[in-house]
Amino acid sequence: MAEGERAEGERTEGETQAGEATPLAARLASAVTAHRTGDLDAAIAGYRAVLESAPDHVDTLTNLGVALRSQGDVAGAIAIYERGLAIEPGHANANYNLGNALRAQGEHERAAECYRAAIAAKRDYVDACANLALSLRDLERYDEALAAAGAGLRTLPRAPSLWANLGAVLWASGRAEAAVTAYRRSLALDPEPAAAHLDLAQVLYRQGEYDGAAHHAQQALARDAALADAHCVIAKCLAARGRFEDALAQLERARAIEPDNLMAKLGTALTRLLMGDLKEGFKAYQCRWELDEMARPEPPQPRWDGGDLSGKRILLTREQGFGDTIHAIRYAPLLAERGARVIAQCQPPLVRLVQTVVGVDRVVPEGSAPPAFDTHASLLDLPELFGTELATIPAQVPYFDLPGATPDDDADQAGRPLRIGIAWAGKPTHNNDANRSCALETFLPLFELPGTRFYSFQIGERAADIAALGLGAMLTDASSQIGDFLDSARLVARLDLVISVDTALVHLAGALARPVWVLLPHAPDWRWMHERTDSPWYPTMRLYRQPAPRSWGPVVEAIAGDLRALTASRQAGGF
Repeated sequence: MAEGERAEGERTEGETQAGEATPLAARLASAVTAHRTGDLDAAIAGYRAVLESAPDHVDTLTNLGVALRSQGDVAGAIAIYERGLAIEPGHANANYNLGNALRAQGEHERAAECYRAAIAAKRDYVDACANLALSLRDLERYDEALAAAGAGLRTLPRAPSLWANLGAVLWASGRAEAAVTAYRRSLALDPEPAAAHLDLAQVLYRQGEYDGAAHHAQQALARDAALADAHCVIAKCLAARGRFEDALAQLERARAIEPDNLMAKLGTALTRLLMGDLKEGFKAYQCRWELDEMARPEPPQPRWDGGDLSGKRILLTREQGFGDTIHAIRYAPLLAERGARVIAQCQPPLVRLVQTVVGVDRVVPEGSAPPAFDTHASLLDLPELFGTELATIPAQVPYFDLPGATPDDDADQAGRPLRIGIAWAGKPTHNNDANRSCALETFLPLFELPGTRFYSFQIGERAADIAALGLGAMLTDASSQIGDFLDSARLVARLDLVISVDTALVHLAGALARPVWVLLPHAPDWRWMHERTDSPWYPTMRLYRQPAPRSWGPVVEAIAGDLRALTASRQAGGF
């Protein structure tokens, strides 16, 4: 049977509908036995034989639907479930299994309705309660999902699947620590489900608890050796510790189990990039287009294959975040050097900034129709198309041309404080934001240093941290002057230094050739590679790495020491 589905058990003579004869009950029992032993063809034939004599037997219709879905006939299963519910709308198992089939089809709203109907018919239906929470989670209705899981737990407080699905909802809604607690409770009640161990491993990895994550991934494999994703989690834990060859070996094991496993393919690409093996890494990184959240632009014009561009118009399309666009637009001048007219399509807040890139002929905001073009390429495909390796990274900065922007507008630099821009948090929806962002309090030791003046480039909700901590006198909020990235760029160009966690701001400062110091999490983005204190992408960048997960103290201590040295050198006339 498909995971999460339930087939009715055998029925005795006294439980058959409308005085059914014993031979009918025997045929149903035989079909259920075949079903449970995995002989789906025999089960389906048996269920159909029963239905010839009893076409309104809803239990048999439900079991037939389960068997059909197990064979991959989802549409047939849905039709059978609906046939049964037309006869008995309140049938618990028919509603539950129809919900599962609809959820597998992405019809989460209808699935939730089915689960509610199943629960109305059978209040202690654990699986229906659990899957209702998941459907509401998939609809991103997290409060309702938590309420559904909670309602189930009030009735069935010792149901491991409800605790596990509560963990899944908490994790999806950004409450990782609470998710860990829920998963641990689920496993305390039943330590056997491999899926619960794997889910807990995933959350622990995102929390930076690599030992715990690897342990639970191993526990998952001990219970189900065919779980390719568990090998991938172990690989990520190994890569976070710099054990890249061991990580690649784990990823190979995952691919041996499941050749098309996307987590394994993406893990291989990112591990190669972290190692500095850019050629193989970017080649493997093509797998990102298989991610649900990625959609490769497919206009009728051909994708650029790296060939001659003389006299051709090439459209560059963006992908992923602001930082990715700022990072990869460096390739536009190289395309222009090959004779191309470059049209860039990017996020609206970047349009005016990208217009300043030498070699970009025209910029259009994402969502607007571009002018005519001959070929196209996604920005993050360009490193592979140019055959980029460590030695050939196009690191000529600045590649934004800002007329009138002067970094040093004071005649007497030694007579003024060092102007430093900061940001402490990235986009909250980023999948690694819990590790890459920090609290504003983390920067407090820097604010105490003499000869400095700090400007906040933090935008969004976290800009309110300044007022919440009463730091307005120590930190000038520049966010009111920022309408888009060109505004940010003009402000950054007037700074002496940028100190920030890994956000678009560090890409902007690096692309403008301004000194920029980056606070990196223990497991960083692929661009920053491993152990290096510099970046081959940005010559003016200095990297500060956590010695352990979520350990910002040593990072800020190192930055404070270097900042003291810098201010002392400035006062001595050496800066």
